[in-house]
Amino acid sequence: MWTKKVATSVVLVMLLLIIAQEVTVPGVEAKRKTCRQKSKRFKNPCYTNSKCAQVCHGEGWSGGNCDGALHECTCIKNC
Repeated sequence: MWTKKVATSVVLVMLLLIIAQEVTVPGVEAKRKTCRQKSKRFKNPCYTNSKCAQVCHGEGWSGGNCDGALHECTCIKNC
């Protein structure tokens, strides 16, 4: 049988858990996902990140870099 003291403690703990889920730490943002896709216009093997990034900007991405053993230009952006 629950006493008034036990019931009050349970309610208080549940309330604290609900409040703790809503609290955010200032300056800490949720990590953003990074979307990646092979460039549609970069045809040659990729050896220079700046050239890859320039082509990716033209495709509407925020940047790009050379990736992998096949030296492909991969465009990136936050999604």
